Amino acid sequence: MRLVNPPIIMKIDSYSFGLMSIDGKGYSTDLIIYPDGKVRSGWWRRHGHRLVPDDLEGIDEFKPDTIIIGTGANGRMKVPSDTVRHLRTICGDLIIEDTAEAVRQFNTLNVSQRIVGMFHMTC
Repeated sequence: MRLVNPPIIMKIDSYSFGLMSIDGKGYSTDLIIYPDGKVRSGWWRRHGHRLVPDDLEGIDEFKPDTIIIGTGANGRMKVPSDTVRHLRTICGDLIIEDTAEAVRQFNTLNVSQRIVGMFHMTC
């Protein structure tokens, strides 16, 4: 059994269409927040507004308790059923919401769980 380091607690300070502030640093591109405290900005999906399993490369290494996906301000990014099935093999819980609600969930759960947050910042 591989031991996993405890998560680094990060806080999303704010989110508005196309802008997110995390621990005082601003981002204006889609991003992934990992449990080790790293932020991957400039995240882009192979099929634009459709999240596919190939877009999840490396997520399983973090052994997240929960994966939170923000689908955009208007929920335009789609998460097909095959992607949902794949995600459920990686984590215990999966939350898919518009980005504002996903941010709220991230900030609530991040204090007690290993979370990967994947956020579409615009539409």
